[in-house]
Amino acid sequence: MFVKHARELGFSLQQISALMALWQDQGRASQDVQAIAQKQIALLAQKIKQLQDMQQSLEILVTSCHGDNQPECAILEHLQTIKQ
Repeated sequence: MFVKHARELGFSLQQISALMALWQDQGRASQDVQAIAQKQIALLAQKIKQLQDMQQSLEILVTSCHGDNQPECAILEHLQTIKQ
């Protein structure tokens, strides 16, 4: 259950390994556990920001696409220009 709960919180396998080692270490310092969790919070915040930016970009593209029977589509045009 430990690993499952840690994965649900988005911890990487490397982080889980470190957490398990701390869990088994009765002489651990809680600040060590907290530092791993704080790093994970920062990573999650970064991912959330990236996802929000992606969402905003896609929303702009969707409103730029006419959504009719014509072949022109701002979404496809944008995707084409990204790789050039």
